[in-house]
Amino acid sequence: MAGSSIEQTKIAITQAIETLNQNDVISLVTYGSDVETLISAQPVKALNNLAPRIQSIEAIGGSALYDAINQAAAQLRRHRTPNSVNRMIILSDGEPTKGPREIEDFESLAKLFASENISISTIGLGNSFKEDLLSTLSTLSSGTFYYVKNPEELTDTLIADITPLNTIVARDIVLTLDFDRNVEIEEALGKQADIEQRTAIFKWNQLYSGTELKALLSATFFPTVHSHLTSKIVTATLSYLPASNAFSERVSETILIKTKLTSSKNHSLKTRIPDTLQVAYSLEIADSIREAIQFADEGKLDKGLKEIRTTLSELKWINYSLEDDTVAAQIETLQKTYDRIKAEGMNQIDRKTLTEQITNQNFTSQQVESPTEDSAGSNNR
Repeated sequence: MAGSSIEQTKIAITQAIETLNQNDVISLVTYGSDVETLISAQPVKALNNLAPRIQSIEAIGGSALYDAINQAAAQLRRHRTPNSVNRMIILSDGEPTKGPREIEDFESLAKLFASENISISTIGLGNSFKEDLLSTLSTLSSGTFYYVKNPEELTDTLIADITPLNTIVARDIVLTLDFDRNVEIEEALGKQADIEQRTAIFKWNQLYSGTELKALLSATFFPTVHSHLTSKIVTATLSYLPASNAFSERVSETILIKTKLTSSKNHSLKTRIPDTLQVAYSLEIADSIREAIQFADEGKLDKGLKEIRTTLSELKWINYSLEDDTVAAQIETLQKTYDRIKAEGMNQIDRKTLTEQITNQNFTSQQVESPTEDSAGSNNR
């Protein structure tokens, strides 16, 4: 990272810190071939000589990303409390060059941090970073992955990730689904779950005000002689800790979800839940794009296009009877993406943009444009 990138990074860090509350705890870890804790974990109100320290950041070669993440996590743990919101924000413009560098190594880290209620947001800057690695870190730890094409976008991106931390309403959220013996779980879609026999458990670090947590699971229901009657299919238990009080008792609520088989197509259509279908189709689109990226990486773009084309046909057929405007918009967006990739191919910018969109389940019609010392920060609230 050099030139305008390093200068814009300094500006972004400075302005992002200015948005924090005085009691928020901040740490700044920089890394190249070596890792340095530039600002040790401390409340914002205790920061001294901030400007000179940030201005001392300079571009150096190498990327010891794995060690930097561990060092940032150590800073987070120094002030972690039962009521703190723990966020690590990683900025990278290149691939790891020192220490562990395989995605599997970083998967283990992300899962460990998630178990400690530490979420990781990742920012990939420019055109040389490893998007699969950064998206994996954010996905497994309930963070967000951002692709920043131009250094000038860094400030807005940092602030956009920090701002919601003031609006957390629940922490350590667990959704447990216990299915009836006539149900066989197939797989969790989109978000990972712990699955054992007929029980699936989803976990989130936190919930922000005005947002939703979504989990999707596919399962097979095996009919019995009584399936024409209304019967229980799953017991759902949601538990969480209120964010307002570190010493609050865990809140828990359980509901029974029932179902009944029908031979009426009209009745089946009327009882569909639009939000669930929209999420399902978004995931189906994401899967087709993910597979297209993999095929493109292998030099088999035609096979990748076939995956997208198959998904398009399926969604068009489904929405013929569903007539859902949101699904129609998703189909239109996917069609535009297919047409563009077919005409122009898939370059690295396309790959990064699409990875960001499918990672955050935010598949839009945004078009990509032509497109550079890294840092890992941590923050407790």
